[in-house]
Amino acid sequence: MFHTNTQRVIDYWRSLRTGPSAPSRAAFDPMVLHKLLPQVFMVGRGPGGLPLRLAGDEVIQLHGRSLRAAPFLSMWASPSRAAARDAAVAAVRGVEPVVIMTEGRTQAGDRLGLEILLAPLVGPSGVVDRLLGLHQPTTGTEVLEQRPLTELHARLTVYAGGGDAKLAASVSEAGRLRA
Repeated sequence: MFHTNTQRVIDYWRSLRTGPSAPSRAAFDPMVLHKLLPQVFMVGRGPGGLPLRLAGDEVIQLHGRSLRAAPFLSMWASPSRAAARDAAVAAVRGVEPVVIMTEGRTQAGDRLGLEILLAPLVGPSGVVDRLLGLHQPTTGTEVLEQRPLTELHARLTVYAGGGDAKLAASVSEAGRLRA
């Protein structure tokens, strides 16, 4: 079971879907999720990798820096980058939302539980060219004492598509996906 905000975005994504493909970007109305927009981010796809196209104020505040055009994988600790990349690929190829159960850490060692949602959106060309993201804390942010997260650690990746969430893969301590 996901945090209610994560589930709200998944449910909205599902409501936009009209067939086996992911919903179109044009159908996505950010105002439907207006209360969650500070936690939303958008990842692009292209030859340059997975750049962050935009990030809400709470995402920026949690990381203590602007994330516009930053590589999505730059938020992740080195051992978890493969897991984060694999989750993004799974969302694109499986045409389903994926949630990465994550632990964010500050330089001082503070820890914050997060759900990172990646939901594919189809662009004008008819292929998935964006991932709608949500940065949902699952523990209180006060533990950070306003210190920024310096890295994210993937713990578990779960497909969120269909009627029930099903386990997609578990993430080892090294951050690699296992079948």
